[in-house]
Amino acid sequence: MRGDGVTQGQLAEVAESLGIPTPVSGYCGHEVVIVGDLDEGALRRSLCRPTIACLEWKDGPGAVAAPLAELERSDGIYLSLTTGSAFAVQPAQAFRQAVETRYDLAEETSEAVEIALNEGIANAVIHGNLDMGGVPRQTADQMDSFCSVLNERLADPIRGRRRVHVWVMPAPTKLTFRIEDEGAGYRPAPASSDPARTSGRGLVLIRSLARRTWLEREGRRLAMEFRR
Repeated sequence: MRGDGVTQGQLAEVAESLGIPTPVSGYCGHEVVIVGDLDEGALRRSLCRPTIACLEWKDGPGAVAAPLAELERSDGIYLSLTTGSAFAVQPAQAFRQAVETRYDLAEETSEAVEIALNEGIANAVIHGNLDMGGVPRQTADQMDSFCSVLNERLADPIRGRRRVHVWVMPAPTKLTFRIEDEGAGYRPAPASSDPARTSGRGLVLIRSLARRTWLEREGRRLAMEFRR
């Protein structure tokens, strides 16, 4: 385990919560990275091999949604960050680059993965943790109102610090990504041909890019499968 912008005491706290014996040693040959001040540079550094998990420290590391032992066995990658950071840093590109480097993806697969990650993380932030799925944004006035509510909820100490979890599990012929939020859950509405409707379009796009998608944990977790 190593830290970026955190104290040794904070590292020790995380090590104890995760059951890792010593905060300075590797986790079965891989690394768990704890980041204090998360920006794009810190995120890219932290996702490089041999990292299996990057956890943002924000009054603690938060709960870990992914199984670290399984990540270690499969050489997977896991990222946990707050809603505020997920909105500000836009982690989809950095995560895709880490995946592309580690698993040698074809260019067309890499592009599809980044688009799907971006849509999935946006859904986790907006519809999940900030609970803004019902706020309209079709007109200019509605968009102004939407942005105002968005900023208020990002500043909320509870909503803004809810976690977004992103991870990938590789297999010989496929990559399975999961994106999980800490919101109230989601149940897909019936398909609609209404051009004014914006809700649900992200999932439609994701389904067009991935080989297979499904929801877990009452809609709080989106799973996406891509060919390698």
